[in-house]
Amino acid sequence: MITPIDIQEKTFATSFRGYNKADVDEYKKIVADFLDTKISEVDKLKDVIRYKNEELKKYKVMEETMSETLVFAKQTAEEILLNARNREELLLNQADLKAAELIQEKNEEIRLLEQRIEQLKADYSSYKMKLGAIMSSHIKMIDESSIE
Repeated sequence: MITPIDIQEKTFATSFRGYNKADVDEYKKIVADFLDTKISEVDKLKDVIRYKNEELKKYKVMEETMSETLVFAKQTAEEILLNARNREELLLNQADLKAAELIQEKNEEIRLLEQRIEQLKADYSSYKMKLGAIMSSHIKMIDESSIE
């Protein structure tokens, strides 16, 4: 690559009817200054590109971290949902079992109450018959003992 110093130090052989040395030196200076400016601009742009590439790397790391975090969050949410569904199913099964136990207990209580009602009806009927017999017996005694 040619540098501004190379341009400034370049010499040309002189010849008859050659170029004006002062004009050539002035032009070499203009070209060297222009080249120097362009090289500075290129260096600055390279620095900008380097900086932007470093920033891009940082953002890619951040993106990867966020992506991993999102995947983890999704997995965690799925696990929580699965656990909630399992818990729901367990609770429903426990509730069904408890309800079945309560129904069985209440059916047994109903059966016992129905037996008690039947026993009470039988007792009532027996007492009614005994009371009727006693009353008949008393009426018969009253009739037999009546004063004539």
